[in-house]
Parts: sequence; C-alpha cells; structure tokens
Amino acid sequence: MEHKATISVLAVVMALATTSPVSAADKTPLQTTGALVPDCAVQPRWSPGGGIVYARSGEWHLFDPEKGTTAPAAAPAPTAPSRTFKREFWFAGPLDVDELAAPDGSAFASVHDFNVRVRAASGGPARTLTTDGIGDVSWDIGPFAAEGWSPDGSLLFALRYDRSNVFKAPQVRYPGQNEELVMVRQQKAGQPLDRAQPFLLPVAGGEPLRLDVGDTNDRYFVPLGWTTDSTELLFAAINRTFNRIEVLAAGRTGHVRTVMTETGQSFVRMQHEVLFPMSYGFTMLPDGFLWESERDGWNQLYHYDLNGRLVRKLTSSAFPVDEVARFDARSRTVYFTGSRDPERPYDRHLYSVSLDGGTVRQLTDGKGRHDIRFSADGALFIDSYSTVNTPPRHLVRDTDGRIVGTILEADTTQLSATGRPLPEELRLKAADGKTDLYGVLYKPDGFDPGKRYPLVEYVYGGPQLRLTPDRFCPAPGWSSFPQALAQRGYLVLILDARGTPGRSKRFHDAVMGNWGGHVVADHRAALLQLAGERPYIDLARTGVMGRSWGGHFALRLLAEAPDVYKAAVSIVPSFDARAGILYEPYLGLPATNPAVYDEATIFRLAPKVNGPLLLVGTTLDTSTLVDVMKMTDALIDADKKFDLLIFPEQEHQILGHDLDYLQNRIEDFFASALRPE
Repeated sequence: MEHKATISVLAVVMALATTSPVSAADKTPLQTTGALVPDCAVQPRWSPGGGIVYARSGEWHLFDPEKGTTAPAAAPAPTAPSRTFKREFWFAGPLDVDELAAPDGSAFASVHDFNVRVRAASGGPARTLTTDGIGDVSWDIGPFAAEGWSPDGSLLFALRYDRSNVFKAPQVRYPGQNEELVMVRQQKAGQPLDRAQPFLLPVAGGEPLRLDVGDTNDRYFVPLGWTTDSTELLFAAINRTFNRIEVLAAGRTGHVRTVMTETGQSFVRMQHEVLFPMSYGFTMLPDGFLWESERDGWNQLYHYDLNGRLVRKLTSSAFPVDEVARFDARSRTVYFTGSRDPERPYDRHLYSVSLDGGTVRQLTDGKGRHDIRFSADGALFIDSYSTVNTPPRHLVRDTDGRIVGTILEADTTQLSATGRPLPEELRLKAADGKTDLYGVLYKPDGFDPGKRYPLVEYVYGGPQLRLTPDRFCPAPGWSSFPQALAQRGYLVLILDARGTPGRSKRFHDAVMGNWGGHVVADHRAALLQLAGERPYIDLARTGVMGRSWGGHFALRLLAEAPDVYKAAVSIVPSFDARAGILYEPYLGLPATNPAVYDEATIFRLAPKVNGPLLLVGTTLDTSTLVDVMKMTDALIDADKKFDLLIFPEQEHQILGHDLDYLQNRIEDFFASALRPE
C-alpha cells in the first residue's frame, strides 16, 4: 500500500509538469480595484502629541484635529525590534513570538528550555521563575488575548502543560543537505489534549502559586483581566466543546473562587478566537466586567459585578454586538461596535451606552465597516470606513459622533479613468428559500452584459469567519487575489452561507451537527438564483476555489453539486473531521457522534469527482498535508484525473514567491478548465 501510494503521487506530479502554463513573464500584472486608488493603503493613527499622522504617496503628513489643518511631517521613529522566543502553537509546533512586556515596560517574560524566565529591560541576566519544565512537561505564558501580568508587575499568569499523551505527527524539513524530522503535536478530535494547570508566578521570586481548579482534563484556561489593585485575577476555564465557560477569580495566595458560569446548548465562545487569541468576549471594569453572551439569540453586552451578580443587560434588540472598543471610567460610558441595520447586517458602526443603562446611541454614519481608533484621552476618535464599491473616508469625530474634521478621502481619479466596473454587493436566498445571504460579485474589465462569462466562486464555509469582503481595499497577498482574478475574464463570486459568524446565534448554529449539508445547499442555491437573474453567467463554465475549510468545501461542491460546479481548486484543505479538535465545538466528540464525523469526513467523495481538480498542500502544515495525501490516494483508487501541487517549507499561510507561483498556477488551471475569452 505504501509503495502504491508513492508511485501514484509521483505520477500525478509528473502529469502536472507536462501541462503548458503561460509563464508569469507573459502575463500582465493583476491589479485590484484598490490598487488603482493611491490612498487605499492609508491608515491614519494618533501620534504621541495628539495629532494624526499618515503616509500618502510616500510622504508623511500630520493632521491637527483642533485646527483642521494638514502639514508635512517627519516619518515616525522606527519601533525597536522585539526579542522573541519559541512557543509551541496548536498543530504548528514551535514558532517565534514576542516576549511579554510588563505593564510599565520594566521587564519582559519569555519561555526558555521549557521554563518561564524574566529579564529586566535595563539589562542584566534573566531570572528563571520555574525549574521543573522539561520535554513533554513544560511551562507557557501565552500568547493570550488578555494581559497575563498583574498591573503592579508582581505576578504573572502561567500554565504548566503536560503534553505526554498527545499524538505526535512527523514533519519533514528540508533546510539543507540532510533532511530533518520534527515531531509536531496534533490534538485530534476525541483524543488527549494538552493538559494545563494554571499558576501565578511571583516575579520577585518564590514558589509558583498553584491555582486549585479541580480536574484539568479537557479544559482550556485563559486570563481575562486583573483588578486595578492587583489583588485578583479573573480567568476562564472552558470545556472541550466550548459550551461551558466558568469565570474564576484567583487571589494573591492562589485561592480560587467561582464568579459565574455560562452554558449553552451549543458553543458559547468561538474556539478560534480563544485558541488563536483574538477575543474572549470579556472587558474588565473598575467595579466588575462586561460579558458578551448570545443567550437571547444575539450577541449582547451584560454588566456583572466582581461577585458574578448581574447588574444589568446593556444592549438588546435583534442585532449583534461585535466588540467593545473602549470604556470611559469618568463618564461611565461603554463604546462598542455592531450593526443595527437589518438591511446591512455586516456593516460595523460605533455605538455608546451608559454603564448605568439607557438608550444606545449610534455615533457613526455612512454605509460600510467603520474602523475606530480612539485618542489617548478618549475625547476623539478616527473613523475610517468604506464599502466594497465606495472608496475610504477618514474622519475625526468627538464622542457624540459629531465630525470634527476630515483627514482625507481616497482619490479615485485614476480608477474612474479606467472605466473598471466596481464590485457589486449581492443579497440572495439560502437553500431554505427564506434566509438572506450576502455576497460580492466582481466583474472583468470591459464587462459586457450581452456576453456570457465563466464564473469562479471563492468559498470558505467554516464557522470561524465571514469571507465576503466588506472594505474597498483588500489586504495584500491572498485576500486580493479573488478580486484580481476577474481581470482574466471571469466573474468572481464570494458569499457566506448559513453557519458563519456575525449575525444571529440561530444563523451561526446551522453548523451544529451538520458540517457540510447546509453549506453545499446554500452555495448551490445562491449561485443558481444568481445565474437565473443574470444571463451573462455561463453555468457550463463555473469553478470554485477555497483555502483551509474552503479547500474542503471546494472539493465537496465539485463532488456534490456537479450540475453547477465544473472545476475546483482545493488549497491546504481539511478532509478528515477526526484529524483535529477544530470540529469539536460543532460536532461534539467522535465517540458520542460517530455518524456526524463520518459525514464530515469526505474521502468517500473521491469517486464523485468528475471535473478538473487541483489539490494544493504544504509540508509544514502537517495535518492538512496528511489529508491531501489521503485524498490523493482515494482519487487514485477511484481512477480520477487531478493535479497535485506541494509547497515545501510553507505553512498554512503560503507566503512570498510561493504565493505568486500558486496564483499563477491557479490562473493556468482555470484558463484550461473554464476557457475565459
């Protein structure tokens, strides 16, 4: 079996090499709409002196919000490079991360030789705070979405991990003459997790304070915030399926008390936002905390005191809070982002509400996603916003939402001169015929509605993020590729099916126990509806591409909706639901729900793949490379033709020249499969 698979993979690689792609030198460069707007990349920010600085056309400017004037400015001083240390990440092995700075900047914490150490910013040797870390039993200090240091710098939250029972997967490195074998821990669905014991470490020296949290099996622990006097740390204990969170408080002696518990029929926090720290839905206050909860069907803000007593619910109605942007202790005002417009549920505005209750006020206007940056004193904020077809505006507002000044607006002269069609926002129906889905359609230069065009859909489908763009200027790299691909003569569609975040809990919970059915059905139904309304869409030439879980659904759409999707590109995909813990909050555990895991594992679909397929893997993304190899074997067993492309020394994010190469190969693939004119 091993010999057969090796020969088969070589045969597929050789078959790919015999194609005749157009060389990169023969192609005109791809440009997004944003690339034709010189000011798209401008990101105004507050300067230490209270002004607003930004770079435009290679020159720096300073906007004075009091005078409303702009003047040339010197470039900000470069930030001193941070020291880094190796930290073990979920599924990826050791990666470089920045040291963790004390609140006053006087010290930096890191992990070295499996133990925590602290060095003074002023110099001198580092001091080791733990001594018993070695091998599979090691210490860690994050990164976390909240500060692990106490405000006075005397204590540090740390975890002592026992990883001895976690499966290790082989990873081959190719750094030079001799290959290197690295074993990377892979937390698989239903199998042992890293077992973490939380501690407080006295920075001045002394024994680590073990926090008594009971059984640590199948639990995640993260710091949430310290009281201002450094007497207590609030931290969270989250169960394996993320449907139970305990907020705990640890005193300076190590004593732990329970503050509150939140449970749900489904996940109460998004696993990705905890494991790859972005947000815990928690904001520390001087006399309590703000807690985000979807218990009434929408993400809302709740004010609790430090004993876990609910003081009041601050927001309500059928719209979700996105995140807390700031709390002003003097006025007791909470500023948060969200959207209250049922016609544009993915727009993001800034709102305010008193901690003492009252009316929610909207502080921004204008369609789109508003990115907010408050001044140091909180009296003003930068409001930068755009839509996919409206260029950016950058304003300064006060805390009542009044416009204090206009920093700049994007110059669209060059874009207008090209006549390029702007992206079109879409609203289509899900497979249930009732639920609205939102998306974006990109059209090629010289678009003629009297012609017929091939269409490529860019899909994700996983429950961790929304894929549809909401800004005029795409980020450089892969994010800009789907829009740029339209220049090659394609329509490019991006939309989000049920089961993705950013709307109601019910919309998100479509993924519970149903990994793929609703995604396939929604994308197929939406595209058929769009094609029925737009005769210029050629359904005989429709392809799909996706990365990560988008790679899963790209292949799945090709196999399960062949009447619509004729070709697919599947990049660093997950095909085996049992291969990782990322499915657990949505499918439960394999031992409890084996049939659900069987449905979400799609090697069984290989015989149904009847159109052109490009599989893309990377050698350092260990878990997805295994899935690519297993799908390769399944496709060979089914006697299916397909292309295989493997990137050595790349991880889940394909970067640099390798990304350019991948995009060129995708262009070649769709040019052959869909034949754009």
